[in-house]
Amino acid sequence: MHGKRFALIIAACAAAMTWGCENGRFAPISSSQAQIASVQAPARGLPDFSALVEQYGPAVVNISTTARVRTQMQQFQIPGEPGDPFYEFFRRFQIPPQGDSLRKGVGSGFIVSAEGYILTNAHVVDDATEVTVKLTDNREFQAKVIGVDRRTDVALVKI
Repeated sequence: MHGKRFALIIAACAAAMTWGCENGRFAPISSSQAQIASVQAPARGLPDFSALVEQYGPAVVNISTTARVRTQMQQFQIPGEPGDPFYEFFRRFQIPPQGDSLRKGVGSGFIVSAEGYILTNAHVVDDATEVTVKLTDNREFQAKVIGVDRRTDVALVKI
């Protein structure tokens, strides 16, 4: 009984679709009939930042840092005996040399006073031994870290 009812519903749907297509109810709209909606900017769109960038852009700076980091020898037993090629291979290529190496970093900041104070992130200048500030006109200055607040990740440097 349910099978006949299901078949009848399917047949009725197929007949309705066929009748609709034949009478033009589902016919595609020609391009002459279609109305093209003009696209307008929303009344409340994104704000225009161009004036802000023009006014304050020169205050944004690039900060490059160099930090000296001490590398430690890995606790690794080299297989073989000194003079053995296998031993020499691991000694030269697998174990980093002990000593100092340089870690370079970059970040940004912005000038907050005419005296040359620049606000940046603390992680940018963390443990830096050398801080270089590059202005938008490509001039470069050596900077000194004045203060760091790691809790808020804010630092003050001076050129």
